[in-house]
Amino acid sequence: MDKIRSIENGERWLIAGSTGCGKSYLSSRLASLYASNANVLYFDSKNEGTGKAISIKTANDKIKSIITGNGQTYRIKFDGLDPGDDEVSSDLFSAIMRFPSRKVNIVLWFDEAFSIPDTPALRRIFTQGRSKGVSAIACAQRPVGIPRVMVSEATRYCVFNLNDKRDRDTVGAFVKGGVSEKPRFRFDYYDVLTDERINNIKVT
Repeated sequence: MDKIRSIENGERWLIAGSTGCGKSYLSSRLASLYASNANVLYFDSKNEGTGKAISIKTANDKIKSIITGNGQTYRIKFDGLDPGDDEVSSDLFSAIMRFPSRKVNIVLWFDEAFSIPDTPALRRIFTQGRSKGVSAIACAQRPVGIPRVMVSEATRYCVFNLNDKRDRDTVGAFVKGGVSEKPRFRFDYYDVLTDERINNIKVT
């Protein structure tokens, strides 16, 4: 069994699978493995996380301290349904990208990617964020319904069981060999950077 022991800043993960498969647990382990004590912005659309939640507007107001802090997790209650969510999320993502690269040390963790508005600012995070040191973890039950850039620009994929062929095809378009209907183990893992596919991997 191969093991993931550390993750470099700037990587982008897609964690896909049906309800109850273990996406949230896996993504929490991944967030803890990012190098250099990265700060985590946890977009908690289900309001199931622990600790006090802040609004995305508050996160935007505090973005300088969040970006330059050391190993803190900030839980943001955000479901994408409130009027103006597109604008405030765009403001936050744009503020992150305006920081000099050497000062950015942040992981954006989206527990339900479908709740995140597909905006130019989000697309810039996923297409240009790696060079700035911005990392991302996107979880999705239905990859077909999330911003496509979260799928196309991922550097690593963990794919649990996906019941709908449209979801398998959405992810499979970017995964070597496609996505299996039933993963041999808990999930299939694919690393774009090394062109490697592993069917039995453990996050430690």
